[in-house]
Amino acid sequence: MKNRILLLAALCLSISAMAQEQEWKIALHVDPNFSWMKPNNKDIEQGSNKLRFGFGIMIDKMFTENYALGTGLNVINTGGELSYYYKSLYKTNTSSFNQEVIVELNRTYNVKYLEIPLTLKLRTNEIGYITYWAQFGLGLAMNIGAKADDELTYDQIRNTIIDDPNTPDIDESSDTWDQL
Repeated sequence: MKNRILLLAALCLSISAMAQEQEWKIALHVDPNFSWMKPNNKDIEQGSNKLRFGFGIMIDKMFTENYALGTGLNVINTGGELSYYYKSLYKTNTSSFNQEVIVELNRTYNVKYLEIPLTLKLRTNEIGYITYWAQFGLGLAMNIGAKADDELTYDQIRNTIIDDPNTPDIDESSDTWDQL
């Protein structure tokens, strides 16, 4: 019985000594980022860059003075804007037939991810008042929200002349006329 108590006491002392060496570091963070979308189709125009913010918590488990395993929980906000033209049918309240119109669609995408990073952090000892560090790893992310806001502008109605220099000349035989 005494041997078990001594063994348990020695184990508790060694664990508390290791806890003194291996500390946990916890931090909250806010991450500004610029996001945009670049389409592969030349008929679709890229919108403006958007300033977005992410946030999260970082947890580092120091296993020596200069090395740590890092993890945490991050929420990343991203997205962008795209703009394109397409042909559609428009029915007015005053007429009983449909008219062909050219529609400009401005779509704003808002996408949100939940990420769990797993990293290895390496740090040098101080060299000339500067400490260098590196961080390697991966982040497992899952989409937790996606939203698109559309703004439609009817630029040109067939058989009606609009003197708008911003309205593009569109080839009506093109496939870009099909509504997406």
